[in-house]
Amino acid sequence: MSTTRGVVQAWMAAVIALASLTGGRAALASGASAADDEAARHGVAAALATYRDLAAAGKWSDVASLYADDVRFRWWSNGVLEAHSAAELRKGLLSLPAGTRAENTYHDPEIQLLAPGVALVSCAYETRVSTAEGAGYGFGGWITMTFIEKDGAWRILNGHASAPLPRRSS
Repeated sequence: MSTTRGVVQAWMAAVIALASLTGGRAALASGASAADDEAARHGVAAALATYRDLAAAGKWSDVASLYADDVRFRWWSNGVLEAHSAAELRKGLLSLPAGTRAENTYHDPEIQLLAPGVALVSCAYETRVSTAEGAGYGFGGWITMTFIEKDGAWRILNGHASAPLPRRSS
């Protein structure tokens, strides 16, 4: 009996959490038509491509606009919470030296529709950062991002990027 109660409570907690993400809209994306699902996937893919193109052009103010202004915003990197808000993340982006660019490659991004207006993107990625002077560095790993649709546009609500760290020699 208590095992069943625990399962039901966990399920209810998940439903409540998903409802909070969707603003109380239906918790299952399956209520949408196939055309709606395809349009949502296309919108998320377009937002990811826009991010890639703007970062490659060094348009950091425009990149910054792709993050959701939402109290639930969080960004993690290698397991460390790096930004508690989109404003905090924007501040970092806007402090990059002029001419800094980032070329991002996303390998076979998987877009999962979690609920109407909520999608999860996950994939391997590679990034090459370069300065106006031509110096640069690269890294890559795995990235997951939650996108939400607000005012007709898909924005990043939260994400986590992990890149393998160099091993220390013993």
